Amino acid sequence: MESILIFQAMILKKRVIVYCSKLDQLLETVRALPLFAWHRKNWSILRPLVTPAEAELEELASAGIYVAGFTDRVIESREDLYDLFIDGEYRFSFSPLKRKKPHIPV
Repeated sequence: MESILIFQAMILKKRVIVYCSKLDQLLETVRALPLFAWHRKNWSILRPLVTPAEAELEELASAGIYVAGFTDRVIESREDLYDLFIDGEYRFSFSPLKRKKPHIPV
């Protein structure tokens, strides 16, 4: 489900903000997101590391579309700046399926 939302945001040219407290993980994630719309080859939308300073946020708001990375969680409360918020700290995993051999009566 998450990948579908990211794909739609990139195709529809939405404002995406990525939060992660680890800088290396944040940069890898931000760098990968434009690959969902590879046909555009538009790397100028990337803002790999933005601080919540007012001047940077004003520049971000005037940019139109972007993928911006933040290491400060306070940005989550600024809903006017994003269409999609990605929390890089969130992890999910799937349990392996327990496969049972079908019981066929003889």
